[in-house]
Amino acid sequence: MVEIRRIYRLPHARSEPHHILDGLTATNKLLASILAIGIAFGVLWGVIAGGEAMQTAKREAITLSLIRSVTTALDTYFSANNRYPPALMTLLESGERNPPYVSPRTLEFPGYAFDYGATPGGYVLRLAPADTRGLYFYVDQSGVIRGKRGSPAEVGSPEWRR
Repeated sequence: MVEIRRIYRLPHARSEPHHILDGLTATNKLLASILAIGIAFGVLWGVIAGGEAMQTAKREAITLSLIRSVTTALDTYFSANNRYPPALMTLLESGERNPPYVSPRTLEFPGYAFDYGATPGGYVLRLAPADTRGLYFYVDQSGVIRGKRGSPAEVGSPEWRR
């Protein structure tokens, strides 16, 4: 007697490898490829933009810390001399009565240009970022640090506490 066996081939049991785009038309494959490239660029752009934002936030935090150090040095100078220094560089000088009030590195504001002016009873320190969209700082003898994004900060600008 002869035995007949049927052999079925299941679709998932193919011996040749299959690709995710199998079964799509050429146009659909092209659209899928363009979509994948677009998503990859979007993710890359997000990572780069996020990195830039982190660098900006870090630079602003460092600058804020340096401003606090400088205002403390200015107040200490005033206590010792009964006036504010005529220039910030004066804080680097040492004398018979005092050591330098700050280190040279304290007066380096990364990514910022500063403008300092003093009167016998007060001072104003303004910092402008290299990127005009960045955060501008303003501080005077009150010690209140003020900040404004995109344009120069002034005495009426919001207090900056970060």
